[in-house]
Amino acid sequence: MTLIQLIICGLMIATTRVFAIEANNPIDCRDHIDGIVSLSAAPSSQPREPIEVLVWNVQKFENPKAINWLDQTSAHVIITQESIESTHKQFALSKQAADVFAPGYQTLNNETSGVGIVTRLETLSSCAWQHQEPWLLTPKATLVSAVRAADQIMIIVNLHAVNFSIGTSELNNQLEAISAVIGDFKGPVIVAGDFNTWSQSRTQLLIGFAQEHGLQPAVFEPDYRVKPFSYPLDHILTKNLQVIDSRSEENEFSDHNPLILTIALPTPNDVQLSYKSSTEIKRSFAKR
Repeated sequence: MTLIQLIICGLMIATTRVFAIEANNPIDCRDHIDGIVSLSAAPSSQPREPIEVLVWNVQKFENPKAINWLDQTSAHVIITQESIESTHKQFALSKQAADVFAPGYQTLNNETSGVGIVTRLETLSSCAWQHQEPWLLTPKATLVSAVRAADQIMIIVNLHAVNFSIGTSELNNQLEAISAVIGDFKGPVIVAGDFNTWSQSRTQLLIGFAQEHGLQPAVFEPDYRVKPFSYPLDHILTKNLQVIDSRSEENEFSDHNPLILTIALPTPNDVQLSYKSSTEIKRSFAKR
C-alpha cells in the first residue's frame, strides 16, 4: 500500500466513526450519559442551525431502491429499523458519517437485522439492549445515542417494538427501559421508531409514556404512516426541542413510509419551558 493510500484510508477512518456499544442496560446507559454531560459543560462554538431527522423502517432493504432513496436525503440524523448491518455500514461509509448499529434478529438469508443511526452530529456515547418477542422468540433492539447538538447533549432513542404479544406487558417493559434513561433528563430528547402501536391499548400505553416524560408527538399532515386497524405504527416524540416542520413521505420501497422532522434547539434559558405551554402539553396523539 502506498503512502497516499494509507493517508486516504486514515482519513476515511477518522471521518467515518463506528461507535461501540458502551452499555447494555438502561441504568448503566443513563449513568454513562450523566458522566458525559458533567464533562461537557463548556459552551460549544457549533451554530444553532435546524436539524433534520429521518425515521424509517426500511424492511431489511428488500427493495434495492430503498437505499437509493435514502442516499438522496439531506437529513443530519437517520434513524432506521429493520436495517441490515452490512448495508447500514456501507451507507454510513458513503456518507462519511458516524454510525451505530444494534443487532436484533437474523434474517432467513442469515443477515443481521436491527436498528441503526447514521449521523453527522458528534456522537459521544451509545448503548443498546434487546427484548424478546414472546411468541417468535426473536430479539428486538433498542438503541440509545448521546450526541452533541450545538452546546447541548441530546439523547436519541431508536426503538423497534415487540409486535406479536397478547396484551401490552412486553411493550410496557420496553418503554420502562427507555424511561430509566430519559427520566428527569434536562436536555433535548428524541424517542422515535416503529412502536408497533396497531391497537388502541398499545397506542394508549404510548400516550401515557409520552405524557409521563413531557414528550410531544410529531403531527404529520398529510399522514402517510402505515396504519393497520387505523393506528399508526411509527412515531417521533420530542422534548425540549422546537419542531419547525414535520412530514411523512409516500413511497413503495418499504412496507413503512419515512418520517421527516426538522427541529431547532432552544436556548439554554428556554430549555425548561419549551414543552410546558398550555397548547403543547394538552396536545395528544392525533385521532386515529
